[in-house]
Amino acid sequence: MSVEVRPLDGHEQLAELVALFDRVWGIRPGRTMLDLATLIALRSGGHYAAGAFVGDTMVGGCVGFFVEPLGTLLHSHIAGVLPAYAGTGIGRALKDHQRRWCLQRGITGIQWTFDPLIARNAHFNLCTLGAVPVQYHVNHYGVMADAINAGDESDRLLVRWDLTAPQPQRAAAGAPTRGSAPASVSSAQAATASARRDPAAPASAQTATAQAAPARRGQAAPGSAGRGQAAPGSAGRDQAAPASAHRDQAAAASAQAATAQAATAQAATAQTATAQTATAPAAMALAETAGRSAETAGRSVETEAWPVLAQTATGQPVADTDAWQQPIVAVQIPSDIERMRLEDPALARAWRRALRGALTRLVGTGGESPWHPVGFDADNRYVFTRRIR
Repeated sequence: MSVEVRPLDGHEQLAELVALFDRVWGIRPGRTMLDLATLIALRSGGHYAAGAFVGDTMVGGCVGFFVEPLGTLLHSHIAGVLPAYAGTGIGRALKDHQRRWCLQRGITGIQWTFDPLIARNAHFNLCTLGAVPVQYHVNHYGVMADAINAGDESDRLLVRWDLTAPQPQRAAAGAPTRGSAPASVSSAQAATASARRDPAAPASAQTATAQAAPARRGQAAPGSAGRGQAAPGSAGRDQAAPASAHRDQAAAASAQAATAQAATAQAATAQTATAQTATAPAAMALAETAGRSAETAGRSVETEAWPVLAQTATGQPVADTDAWQQPIVAVQIPSDIERMRLEDPALARAWRRALRGALTRLVGTGGESPWHPVGFDADNRYVFTRRIR
């Protein structure tokens, strides 16, 4: 399948893009994800609006605008791909086009927000692209009425993509690549962190770790579908990952459209949207970022990280307060929150509150955090190391 991504101009093309976003998000008649007049104004002002085409058919699109610091940064507001084209690499093609477009204009960074509970989006943003978490927004958009986000608070994680940094290498044959602890973590700290595997470790931490029983990729945790079965809806208002819809990059817009359909049909059809995940390499280490040494200590993040939030065998979130004393910590999320929202809304809301408590502490809601983001691993865990001061 041949895909062409190109800038959009003229009312007809922009109106087609607005209609595409409404299909992806399952918007009710009389509402819209992005006002046409606003889109026309943005494009007239030289901001970013592009569509992905298969032949003459628009199957995806992305919109962004310049933000401060002016001349160096673009905010990618929304991106989406029709569900029928999920898993075909269109989401990645859109981001690659956006990257080239920015660099041609001297723009060296792109930022966007995404729902941090959607594992598919986290893998695409942090591992495939190499974006880095910079801020956590609580209920960022307030109440949302689209089929993908309705019924939950709109917390978002703001990430920034350094376009001048080396691009992450894809894992061979799709095999997951673990992140590794940065050299800034001393051997003494690593030894302390590894105590979690020692019988002498605090009982409360051991219990939380044992209960977690993290669901591996490809294995569905109770109440949620496995990664390859993720319900559509992965597109959120913010980062649309690969297939890709993001209202600010929501991953897999196609997934999102699917989610809307899933919610309406109340069927497991939502699972098909996640096929796209297979396209994006599973767990890949984040590209080196400013302030982080290019060297690594060679220790597996999964081995060293102490879980401050994990998933029990029954799908419940469990926190370990003792873990905050460790130099390397991990925050796990369900493998398929979209399906969980359909099957057990109360549990999905419990995960929102639990993740909010962990990430607001690790990423911060403004200002510098004492924690450094390392990546997102194959067990659907955000991994952080304590900054050395």
